[in-house]
Parts: sequence; structure tokens; C-alpha cells
Amino acid sequence: MSQQTAKEQSLPATDPSIHNKITALGILGALAATVLMGSEIAFADAAAIWALSGFLHVAGITLIVLGVAVSLPAVWACIAIARLAWRAESDPRNN
Repeated sequence: MSQQTAKEQSLPATDPSIHNKITALGILGALAATVLMGSEIAFADAAAIWALSGFLHVAGITLIVLGVAVSLPAVWACIAIARLAWRAESDPRNN
């Protein structure tokens, strides 16, 4: 594979003059993706807390601490998914 073919196959450089498009469909698409994936993460998070609390026989304040410990990564994942969905929907190359 020569240098010329490698350069031809690379992605085009992002032009700084091209701005991200903000449209109603883009907002709706990002919101839909975030809600879909966020609800799946929330249900998996709730199931994990329920299973761990039953397995470890915890209640009261210990259950709250367990819930916070398990929920923090889930919240981070939801925020990361929202950011990725917004980047994908507002990219002018996707519209």
C-alpha cells in the first residue's frame, strides 16, 4: 500500500468554517437516543441495586450508600451518551 492510497482513504479534515447544525429533528434525535439508552441504563442500575441488596441483606442507610455507589457510574454513562448523541446529530456531515 503506497502513501498515495493511504492519503486518499483518510477522512477529510474538518473545516473550521463549517458549523454544527442545530435543527428540531437533530434535537429530537439526540433526545430520543438519550432517553432510550438512559432508560435501559436506569433499569439495569435498579436491577443491580435490587440484586446486590438482596444478596448482601442490606437495608436502611447501607442500601442508600449502595444505591449511590452503583448509580454514579450510571449517571456518568447517561451524560456520555447524551454528549455522543448530540455530537452525532449536530454534525453537518450527517445531515
